[in-house]
Amino acid sequence: MNSFQKLLIICAISFSCSNMDLDIKITERTISKLSFVPEGVPSIYGISPIYVLLINNQIAITTNSNMFIVFKENYKGKYASFKDFLRDALLQKISFTLKEVSVNSYVDSFSLNKKVEKKYKSESFVEFQKSYCHSSSNSLCLDKEQTNPDELASVLYFLFINNYQIREDDVIGTICFTDW
Repeated sequence: MNSFQKLLIICAISFSCSNMDLDIKITERTISKLSFVPEGVPSIYGISPIYVLLINNQIAITTNSNMFIVFKENYKGKYASFKDFLRDALLQKISFTLKEVSVNSYVDSFSLNKKVEKKYKSESFVEFQKSYCHSSSNSLCLDKEQTNPDELASVLYFLFINNYQIREDDVIGTICFTDW
């Protein structure tokens, strides 16, 4: 085997093991709910955080309302509907620049926390949930004692790609999750 073939094999292995090689479980039901943008009335899901892939392998935290603006400004001619666009965005078939999705000051980005990512890839999802969440009043909530601030965005991302809606209560300071 020559050095070029070895280099190709190493590149293929590295690419296949990238941190974005995740099994995203966002369902059509979730995509349908998030893609509904009523005229004149804000969507009940308009401020729910959603996560999209950036070209630098970071993740942007945004909303479906923001992504609707991105769609109208940049992708309307490329996709037949907002739903088709949002499906590709949520399933990480599109990579964006941070500037492209930063339609307001509420958009943020992060890199996956390596410890959280390793735990997610090495355990069952149920075990992953048990590590970072607890049940409270018939809801699944973030266990703040088990999640340090450096891990928070990654934990929320992994819950999102497993079809959980993130609900933050700023008044009592909790983050809980429900199925879409």
